[in-house]
Amino acid sequence: MELSEFVEELKTKVDIVDVVSEYVELKRAGSQFKALCPFHPEKTPSFFVNPQRQFFHCFGCGVGGDVISFVMKYEGLEFMEALEVLSKKAGLSMEGLRASKGAKGLKERVLEINAIAMRFFRDALKKSEEPKEYLKKRGLSSEAIEVFSIGFAPSGGDILYKHLKNKGHKDEDILRAGLVKRTSEGRLIDMFRHRVIFPIFNTKAEVVGFGGRVLSSEQLGPKYLNSPETPVFKKSRELFGLYQAKEGIKDKGYVILTEGYLDVISAYQAGIKNVVAPLGTALTEEHAHIIKRYTEKVLLLFDSDEAGVNASKRASLLLIQEGLQPKVLLLPAGEDLDSFIKNKGPEALRKLFPRSLPVVDFFISLKGDKLQNIRTLTEAIGRVKDPILKGAILQELSEKTKIPHELLMEQIRKRSGLEKKNVPSHKLKLPTAEELIVALFISYPVLRQKIKMALSEEMFSEPGLRTIFEKVSSSEGAPIQEVLTEEELKRVSSILVRTQIDDGQLEKNLSDSIKKIRAEDIKRQIAQLKKAILKAEKEQPEKVKEYQLKLQSLMREARDEGLL
Repeated sequence: MELSEFVEELKTKVDIVDVVSEYVELKRAGSQFKALCPFHPEKTPSFFVNPQRQFFHCFGCGVGGDVISFVMKYEGLEFMEALEVLSKKAGLSMEGLRASKGAKGLKERVLEINAIAMRFFRDALKKSEEPKEYLKKRGLSSEAIEVFSIGFAPSGGDILYKHLKNKGHKDEDILRAGLVKRTSEGRLIDMFRHRVIFPIFNTKAEVVGFGGRVLSSEQLGPKYLNSPETPVFKKSRELFGLYQAKEGIKDKGYVILTEGYLDVISAYQAGIKNVVAPLGTALTEEHAHIIKRYTEKVLLLFDSDEAGVNASKRASLLLIQEGLQPKVLLLPAGEDLDSFIKNKGPEALRKLFPRSLPVVDFFISLKGDKLQNIRTLTEAIGRVKDPILKGAILQELSEKTKIPHELLMEQIRKRSGLEKKNVPSHKLKLPTAEELIVALFISYPVLRQKIKMALSEEMFSEPGLRTIFEKVSSSEGAPIQEVLTEEELKRVSSILVRTQIDDGQLEKNLSDSIKKIRAEDIKRQIAQLKKAILKAEKEQPEKVKEYQLKLQSLMREARDEGLL
């Protein structure tokens, strides 16, 4: 069975309302369901599920999609992993499943390009003395370089690009892999140049992206440069070193979360093999969900400067809200994890671990406005999703601050009331004709050919919708998660949640929407031709007759179709 066929069958077997209800408490709101969004803190529901369209959308944070997208985001899973979870619920077997064409092929091509690029970077490192000397000075062992597949991007403007072209890959795919960029003259050049390269692996050992570091502070450009988002790489979902740390996390029962590539690698080669780091971005809910698949215990190990303290505060609050149990350990002043291990050794680091503070102790110990720190923590506790964990942390805070439990609860209730007042109501705006066509095109594959016969991409006045229509139209039935960007998926989910169509009115809705779009398109063309005629009368009189004939033909066509 083709993957696209399997996905369609799966969606007929599982109901999004049933699946989402396993994770959040849904309440009926007219023909839809609503809930507090599981992907961002809120006190007034802005998360809607549309059972007719089988889509969800949050009007607070913008996240949305179908049932597969929900499981992917909530559980921190890849597309195929989410299919496995849902196929078990549906009683379907994935054996003999064949990858569909289109976007799934693109994903595989990008992974293949990344694998070739990794080998290219590794070979370049072996031939280049400067990066080898840099890594030696940073204290990286040959074993660590091998385990993390560290490489080097040469200085030439398009060396990797030419290498990938020689391997038979197309410009479009190399661009989608994020390994090249287009200059203002239209030339393709390498994204990474004269940088040490750190491949980013997913948990299946596939290279999904790259991080590049300059060799000296004099070098132009940012110190660290990550791959842009691609069909296989999203920074908000990946943790550097997780593939190498999986076994260490299971062995130790907890994960150490730190700040950078070199921190992770230094710890690993020092025998501390349960360390991961975000990719130059703050910790996200998706990161928390991924961590939770391996452990609920997290040690936040950051610098003790202001940035490190703030990162520890943000990360610890997010982790408790997502049901994890963080502790915080700030390194001595002037040290990061990499420098501490080099200067003091791994044993000295291990001796610091017992000094790590649970989240309540950490917030109580913070310098500055003590009452504000307690308020911040109390408000975060109010957003903890696990009621047992929420009660335990609140009780601990009450006991350690001597603040009565009821006063802390009053602070939570007061804050909740303010948030409710400040959250705008989410009235569901009716979709436009163009949005309705996109909704029908995605929801009813049987209508796609009819819509494609009546409309072309150029007839869409809204560029975003035009792109979505074009991508889905040319995807050869591939799942939309594999075709659209995250922002495009958010747009689609918003449209589908707002779309209410009675199946008995399907043909009428389709016909009316096509007519509106064609009418608007013809009006635009008529307006353009009238402008062209006025301009031609002044500058190109010989063109006037040609434009007038086109205008007459267009208006006749519009009248015949009842569009004017």
